[in-house]
This record gives sequence, structure tokens and C-alpha cells, in this order.
Amino acid sequence: MSTEVTIREADAEDITSANAVFEKAFEPLRAIYRPTAQAAVSRTRNIKESNRLVAEINSQIVGSVELLSEGKCLHVLGLAVLPEFQRMGIAHDMIESIICRAKRVGHNIVALNTIKETGNVSLFNKMGFNITRENIATWCTSDLHAEIHDVRMERKIETE
Repeated sequence: MSTEVTIREADAEDITSANAVFEKAFEPLRAIYRPTAQAAVSRTRNIKESNRLVAEINSQIVGSVELLSEGKCLHVLGLAVLPEFQRMGIAHDMIESIICRAKRVGHNIVALNTIKETGNVSLFNKMGFNITRENIATWCTSDLHAEIHDVRMERKIETE
């Protein structure tokens, strides 16, 4: 199987597959945290205002991410890679594509939020992101942890 990854803008025909990638990728994380109903509604509203990229291998969508422009910041929402394609550098490729996009349009920060208890903070650190804020996440619940921590991470971009 070829592992050449193509990152591209999602089109209307990709939405169902991209949503399925998100659901499948985030399923294991639901053992750690679950968004409240109100948070799910808010996420749906953000997605309607965002752009989406997909990652493909052999014409199969294996990754999805939404991008929301907030002034000079490009915010990464819901970065997801199918479990069977994780640890192949696809998330890294998607982040690098996002960084290139941010440079092209003059954003000077790429930001994202992650849940500390998932272990993803160290992965994003390796991709050049630094913690800028950490709060108790009141928008989700957990059966495993008394408190869940929402971590905002940012990567500064040198614009061209």
C-alpha cells in the first residue's frame, strides 16, 4: 500500500467521510472525556464557520481538520486521523499544511486546544506548539478523572 498522503480542501462530497473519520478517531478519547450537549452544539456552529482540510491515501479520506480564522490566528479544530493510520505522520503533515496556509494568508499564529489527559500535549509540543493557557474544562465530563484540563497551544508563524 502506498503511503503518499495528499492534503487538500474538502468539498461537499467529502463531508460525510470527513465526519466519519472524526467520529472514529475520537471514539477512543471518549473513554477519557465526553463533551456536554451544549458543547456539541457549539462545535457544530464553529464547523459551519470553518474551512475543512482532508488527508487522503489512495483516494481514501484518512484525516480531517477544521480551520477557523480568528483575526491573525488560524485555529485548528478537531484534528482527526483514523486509528489504523495513526503514527504514520499524517497529523504532522496536516499541521505543516496548515502552517503553510497560515503563512500564505498572513496569519502569525496557529492555535489549537487539546485535553491534557489524552497525552496529546507532548505530541503538539514536538510539532512546535507551546502551552499558552490551561483551564479546567467545564465543557466536558469524564468517568475517569475528577477534572479534565483544556490546554490552549500556539505556534508562532514567521509570515513571508
